[in-house]
Amino acid sequence: MRATTLGLWTTLLFVVPVAAAGSDAADEVRVRVLPSRVDAVLDHTGPYTGLADAFLDLLDWIEAGRWIPVGRGVGVFHDDPTRVPAPKLRAEARIPINVYGGFLPRPPPGEVGARLERTEPLLVASALHVGPYDRVLPVIDRILGRLPRLGLKVAGPEMERYLNDPADTPPEALETEVLFPVAPRRKKVDVGIYAGWGGFPQGVEAASLCFTAAGLSVRPISAAEINDGSFARKIRLLYMPGGWAAHYVRDIKDAGARHIERFVREGGGYIGICAGSYYAARQISWSGKTWSYDIDLFPGVPSGPIRKIAPWPYYVTTGVKLDTGHPITAGGPARRVTLYYGGPVLEPREGSGVKVLGTFEKTGQPAIVAFEKGKGKVFLSAVHLEFDLTSEVDNTPWPENEKGIEDDQSDWEMLQRAARWILGELPDR
Repeated sequence: MRATTLGLWTTLLFVVPVAAAGSDAADEVRVRVLPSRVDAVLDHTGPYTGLADAFLDLLDWIEAGRWIPVGRGVGVFHDDPTRVPAPKLRAEARIPINVYGGFLPRPPPGEVGARLERTEPLLVASALHVGPYDRVLPVIDRILGRLPRLGLKVAGPEMERYLNDPADTPPEALETEVLFPVAPRRKKVDVGIYAGWGGFPQGVEAASLCFTAAGLSVRPISAAEINDGSFARKIRLLYMPGGWAAHYVRDIKDAGARHIERFVREGGGYIGICAGSYYAARQISWSGKTWSYDIDLFPGVPSGPIRKIAPWPYYVTTGVKLDTGHPITAGGPARRVTLYYGGPVLEPREGSGVKVLGTFEKTGQPAIVAFEKGKGKVFLSAVHLEFDLTSEVDNTPWPENEKGIEDDQSDWEMLQRAARWILGELPDR
């Protein structure tokens, strides 16, 4: 039914794994945020078996444009095959490519009629199907059956991400990730994850999985929603991911920064990881140069990168010593090994009331802080707690596979506890 030949780029960057066949996780329905990206797209009308040729034509078009696929092929199905005759079934072949930034190339469509599209961030519910493509319906039913309990509703057509090559994989071993775009039924969710340009895509996905694994509801938040202030009616806590804070400053205007400040003062929360912690301050220092930002949450000047740990753009795992006297760190280890990738020293001004929860083992400087701001709460971390380096539960093999990084202790619990502290689900003392 949906036979494809998509294993032609199995060693490319950003290949997204899911639970292995036979694991308990293979039966899970997981909810996460997919950040914006650029896809090469080719429409297909006809039997779904013909989608294989659409993907091959699309790969040829990508090669002619001198782009590189940076993810698995995705089939998007606009019609129900039980109701629409096979010759009229509408679908799309999509392949993410290496186009970034604010400008989208406008190539000629070529003979096959392919095009480039910038996708909007999506909240998706997904599950893994292992077996022939034409036996995927039970997985679809499992996802749809779980949505009411998750407080979600379908918000778009079914999608399938093909994870291995049917040309050299037995049908019973084929792996397909089935995804449905979804939307919260509730007006307000626990965590809004900023998913605009500048956010590190793997980190956005990893953080969303971290929060949903703890039973917290999430949704993507755009710069437009921050700039007009509408985000405040939709979420209880704003999560600003690691990535490139300069993009945040460019896209989130001064009015948006004021909306964030008001949101926190009036009882909302803010979590900033790496770039998100730089963004939380009026002034930052990067490589010895001072930059002015629009927002004023953190009473201090975040400064980085920390060359004694890793000069930019290199990354390493590094030890962080923790003060276990705070609700976020209580009951946990006194030391963690975490991922450092250009994050700042978070030295608060004296008398500011900021609590330093963690210091870099190598330098003794503040790495993780928490504080109250008006009626709200803020948690900032220079290190990447959103990546689970113990496994691929965060849906990415980066950076473990790239550098052989190993860590037997997940940092997810600390990030989850930070969210629960901000949301008032942990005692303040």
